[in-house]
Amino acid sequence: MKSYNINAFLDKKCLKNGENWKDGFLSGLKRSKCFVALVSKKALNIVRDETVDHSTDNVLLEYETALLIKRKSTNKNFICPILVGEYTLIPQLQQ
Repeated sequence: MKSYNINAFLDKKCLKNGENWKDGFLSGLKRSKCFVALVSKKALNIVRDETVDHSTDNVLLEYETALLIKRKSTNKNFICPILVGEYTLIPQLQQ
């Protein structure tokens, strides 16, 4: 991505030691021009589970924040969702 002059925010690389992680990743998200959300059916099933307490779910916090930013922004393409499919190995290849 750097060859295209794109600086991606990756928490493992961009969060500073000693910085509150939540403040750090929300700050990075607010400075972003685009939010790429990698989503799978399995992840969405967890989010839809009403028996689970989602109040401390970091992924949902990130998605909700991205939606708020998009609503306030003139950039209608701020969120780029990508549905990640599942794969299974062919039994003969699992050996």
